[in-house]
Amino acid sequence: MADYKLNLLRRAGVAAPLVYVGAVILGGAGQPGYSHMAEPISALTATGGFWLNALFGLYNLLLLAFSAFVVARPGGGNAGFRVTGWLMALLGFVGLALLAFPMDLPGAPATTPGAIHIGLAALASIASMGAITAGALGWRQAGARNAAMISWVALGFVIVTGGLAAFAAAAGWPVVGLLERLTIGGFLAWVLWSAFAWQGQASSDQNRDVF
Repeated sequence: MADYKLNLLRRAGVAAPLVYVGAVILGGAGQPGYSHMAEPISALTATGGFWLNALFGLYNLLLLAFSAFVVARPGGGNAGFRVTGWLMALLGFVGLALLAFPMDLPGAPATTPGAIHIGLAALASIASMGAITAGALGWRQAGARNAAMISWVALGFVIVTGGLAAFAAAAGWPVVGLLERLTIGGFLAWVLWSAFAWQGQASSDQNRDVF
């Protein structure tokens, strides 16, 4: 694949987190009474209409493009990085599917699409943690210890905040939205960092430690 095409795919990894954050901010602003502190992001897509779902769809398409860079980049034969790319691709497809199966809003009767949403959300959570884990192993395989450590720290942050979010949801604490945003934000920050960490490596057969 030509270097300029690879660079475009890499830049999708920069754009994807920014699009996601923008979609959450705009979605919350467009729904009076919505609480970023207490309510999950999925509540936005369940009631946000076409344009908001289009923004989240764009995020997932950008993530898919970035996953193609991770798999196709020179030096991508590194098993850890290759698994990272495929798990990112899975996450992108699951994210698109989630838009077709909105969550059941609090107080509403349970529905089949809502149950599917829960299953897909669980799969997305596993895929995101798996992608970070594989990325850490990939950097370790490449001899980039500092970069591997950054990935391990990101993974720990996502696991801790995700666990707290699940506990808060079960306990009925009004901070589920905040904790969910911290969890997703940890993954998005890692994606953004990864895109910059691989900058300039699209035409190289060697991985170097960026930090």
